[in-house]
Parts: sequence; C-alpha cells; structure tokens
Amino acid sequence: MYRFVRAIVSILASLVAVVTPISGPTPARAQVPICLLGNWQASDIEGTYRALFSTIPNYQIDSVTGGVSLAIQGDGSYTLRYDGFTVSGTSERETFTTSMDGPVHGQLSESQPGSIVGSVLDSTVTLTTTFRGNTTTATMPFATQQQGGSPVDYDCDLGSVTFRLSQQSTGQTFSITFTR
Repeated sequence: MYRFVRAIVSILASLVAVVTPISGPTPARAQVPICLLGNWQASDIEGTYRALFSTIPNYQIDSVTGGVSLAIQGDGSYTLRYDGFTVSGTSERETFTTSMDGPVHGQLSESQPGSIVGSVLDSTVTLTTTFRGNTTTATMPFATQQQGGSPVDYDCDLGSVTFRLSQQSTGQTFSITFTR
C-alpha cells in the first residue's frame, strides 16, 4: 500500500512538473507564449488518474475530487493551486485518502516552440494522507523534487492547453488538459 500512496504523491508532484520540470535559477524576463497566459482549470483529472493507476495491480482509484488551477502571467510567473484535491482508493485490504491544498509559485519560459521549462520559487502545499486509520500532514517540498527534469511539451487550442509529460518514477507518459 505504501507503494500506491507514494505513486499518488509522485503523480501529484508531476502536476507541478507541468510548469516546473527543472529546478534551478529563475529565468530572467521569461518569454511566455500568449496562448499560455491566463487562468486555467484542470479538466478530467479523474480520468487522468484512473488511466495512470490502471497499471498497478490490486489497487483502484475510487474518486478524485477538488480542483487544480493554474494562473500564468506575461512575465512568466505562475501559481499552481491545489484546492481540496483529493484522491481516494482501495487495495485488496486497505483504503487510503490523499489530499492536497495550497499554492506553488514559480517562473517559467518557453525553451523552444511548444516546450516550456521552469522553476519553483516557493510552495505551501499541504499534503494529508490517511492510511490504516492514521492521518499524517506535511508540507510538500516541490522545489527539491524537480531536479533532473526535462522540458514539458504543450499544445494550445481555443480555450484549452494540454501538457504532455511522463511520470518520473515509472516513465509512463500522460497528458493533463487545462481549460479556461
């Protein structure tokens, strides 16, 4: 079960990788494509999680609730916010719940057309996990989890942007779409 909870946390951290694949110096005067600017809401995040965890034997995602929003400014600054984002699931004998709340702030820039890189400047995201009746709460140190990352590809459509990335611990690729 611990492996499953770690996998959920890893994928939650991958959401940060959507806009922050590489830690390091903040890009000076970031160049950000106009199609990325604005306020966004993650769409079908439950479908994304169900697909990602369908490959783990004997575990099942029961529900994904809450939201994930992304705000990108013209200077390359961003806020990725988890709003009561909760993943609940079961194994053969256990249930678990993992929740995230709070913002991640950082800076991003386009590394080449259709690809972004960035850094985390600060994070106050609180992670609460309940497993076997025990609940633990901690602040997620996202900035230290992105070293060795790579650029994240994106596609802009009318009213949506899709980021394509891979889950670092498994290499499994997936997409996350945000809509206005």
